[in-house]
Amino acid sequence: MKSIDAMVSVRDFFAILVPGAVLLALLNVDWPLDQPAGVLIFAFAVAAYIAGTVVAGVGAIADNAVDRMFTMAPFRRTARGVELEGFKDVAEALQKQALNRLDATRGLSDHWSARSFWWTQIRIYCAPGLAELDQIEARQKLFRSLIVVFAILSIVEARAGTRAAGLFKAGDSLAWTWAWVGMAVASAIPYVAGRYHFARAVYRLGATLHLERSAKGQPQDQ
Repeated sequence: MKSIDAMVSVRDFFAILVPGAVLLALLNVDWPLDQPAGVLIFAFAVAAYIAGTVVAGVGAIADNAVDRMFTMAPFRRTARGVELEGFKDVAEALQKQALNRLDATRGLSDHWSARSFWWTQIRIYCAPGLAELDQIEARQKLFRSLIVVFAILSIVEARAGTRAAGLFKAGDSLAWTWAWVGMAVASAIPYVAGRYHFARAVYRLGATLHLERSAKGQPQDQ
C-alpha cells in the first residue's frame, strides 16, 4: 500500500468510522451477544461505517455555510479574517499567473476557485503538503460528524428518554438532552477552527509550491 493510501484510510477512519462507532456505542442498541466475538466485532464495524457515512454526509451540509461565514464582513474584520484574506489574495494572483501561461486556460480562474485549484496541485505534486492537509481535514471532519452524532443523541433522549448505554447512567432525560446539545455546540468550535486552518493551509502551501516550482524553472500549468 502506498503512503497516500494509508493517509486517506486514516482520514476516513476519523471522519467516518469513529463517529459511527460513537453513535452506536451511545445508543441503546440490542446486539446479539450470543454470537461469536469475531462476528460481533465485524458487524459493529460495518454498522459503524454505514452510520458514519450517513453522519458525514449530513455534516457536509455545513461546509458551505461555514465557508460563506469566512467571507462576511464581521469575520473579515478580525485578525484571523485579515490573515485568511491575505493568503487568499496571494493564492488567487498566483493561480491566474499559473493558468494564463496557456492561452487555452485564459478565464478558467474565474470559474475555478483558488482553493480547489491549489488543493488539486498539492495532491498531485506535494506529498508533505498533502499529509498536512489530510491531518487537518481528518480532525475537522471528525468534529463535524460529532456535531451530528450529539444532535441525534439529544433528539433521541428528548423524544424517548433513552439513556446512554454503557458508561453513562446517571441523570434524567432532560439533563442528558442538554448535555448532548452542549457537546454538539462544543464540537462545532474545533470544526469551524479546522475549516479555517484547512483553507489557510491550502493557500499557504499552494503559494509555496508555486514559488518553489518557479525557482526551479518548472512550468506552473501542468
